[in-house]
Amino acid sequence: MNTTTLDIHDLLVKAGLDAEKAKPLAKEILSRTEALETLATKSDLNALRLETRADLYKALLLQTGAQVAILASLYAIFG
Repeated sequence: MNTTTLDIHDLLVKAGLDAEKAKPLAKEILSRTEALETLATKSDLNALRLETRADLYKALLLQTGAQVAILASLYAIFG
């Protein structure tokens, strides 16, 4: 167990939990550092939303351009 896990383990034992039961729980609880590295914040999700929206508009623009090119080609052939 790393230092943070040991700290959490000690806190659980001091709170009255059996040491053997506290050990697996302490391993599963995220430390503050692990949480910051692993979990998404509201600003992370907002940035992802904006990036996804920008990608959607790019795809829509590309699709519209392709449709216009196809229609222009068809008009030139059959027009």
